[in-house]
Amino acid sequence: MSNFLNYFLYFFIYSFGGWICECIYCSVPAKKFINRGFLYGPYCPIYGFGALIVTVLLDGYLNNPVLVFFLGMMLTSLLEYVTSFVMEKLFNKKWWDYSHYKFNINGRVCLLNSTLFGIMSLFVIYVLHPQVSDLINLIPLHYQAWVSLILFLLFAYDLFNTIKAQLRKNKDIAEIEDCLLELRQVIHDFSYNDEEPLSVQLQAMFDSTDADERLKQVLERVNAKFKAMQAHQPYTELRLNKAFPNQIVSERLRNIRNSAEVIKKKLEKWGE
Repeated sequence: MSNFLNYFLYFFIYSFGGWICECIYCSVPAKKFINRGFLYGPYCPIYGFGALIVTVLLDGYLNNPVLVFFLGMMLTSLLEYVTSFVMEKLFNKKWWDYSHYKFNINGRVCLLNSTLFGIMSLFVIYVLHPQVSDLINLIPLHYQAWVSLILFLLFAYDLFNTIKAQLRKNKDIAEIEDCLLELRQVIHDFSYNDEEPLSVQLQAMFDSTDADERLKQVLERVNAKFKAMQAHQPYTELRLNKAFPNQIVSERLRNIRNSAEVIKKKLEKWGE
């Protein structure tokens, strides 16, 4: 029981430390505070998991700092890669991109950051973790249990609301895609090239013919869906856009946004 509580508290301490590092790293160049975290609270779980992986799996290699460096570098880079991949599949966007760095793998990890992770692994194992471990051991077990319970409940509530907001956006996208399928059928009836991106097909059709009433109705329905999605865009989404300004949306979402822009311009022209 005590080991479990220790690891749980380690996770939160290192998550908090990672959040501080990320906020400083992003806020200083921007000259304003940026809550650099996927969640509302002051923690970045990827740092907590990374520190736990390093301290638990590399404990038997303390007499070999070089090996600790390279293993820490590889383990934390693997964690970052897997996290990037899973979040992209869940939320249809890439939250960070290192494509402009040399020696990157699919833009998810890069040699520079991996080297920094290796250095951080050395710092955590040889300097920070002994101090953190001694500090936690000073806290009576029943206090550890209560603190852990409170932190867990806050974290679970935070995680639930953040994921809920992101999944709501996925649902909105799915509804818009249903409307766009109907729009594709209309375009097909006009005999335009189905192989082109939808936004290109729309523009070509607008340029070559006056759309009939059926097309106008479909476009207005699609545009209404876009407006509804924007109207109930939660604070979570706005905050994440600020926290991850360089996030890259998926091709699926990019095509939807391009189509929305074409539709909006055409409807504005009709309204003149």
